[in-house]
Amino acid sequence: MCVVQDQPHVPSEALSADIRRMIAMWKDAKARFGQNGPFLFGDWSVADAFFTPVAARFRHFRIDLNAHGDDGTAKAYIDALLSQPDFLDWEAAGRAELAA
Repeated sequence: MCVVQDQPHVPSEALSADIRRMIAMWKDAKARFGQNGPFLFGDWSVADAFFTPVAARFRHFRIDLNAHGDDGTAKAYIDALLSQPDFLDWEAAGRAELAA
C-alpha cells in the first residue's frame, strides 16, 4: 500500500479527459440507478468492486475531482468505497505487509 502523496498529481490532458469521463459515468449511474444507497446502483455490486482500486488511486494521487467536473457525487462515491470494511481490511493487510 502506498501512502497519499504530499502534493496533488497534475494529470496530463489525456488523463484529465479520462478522469472527466469516469466522473461523468459515475454521476450518470448514481443519478439513474443509485438513489437507494451510496454505490453506483444503490447496493454494493461488482461495479463497485471494480472501481474501488480506481478510487484508491484517485485518493493516492490526490486528484482534484472538482476540477474534473465533480459536483460532490464522485467524492461521496469514493468515500463510500474506501470506507467499506473489506477495503479497509485489504488496505490494512497491505500496510502490514510493507511494515514486515
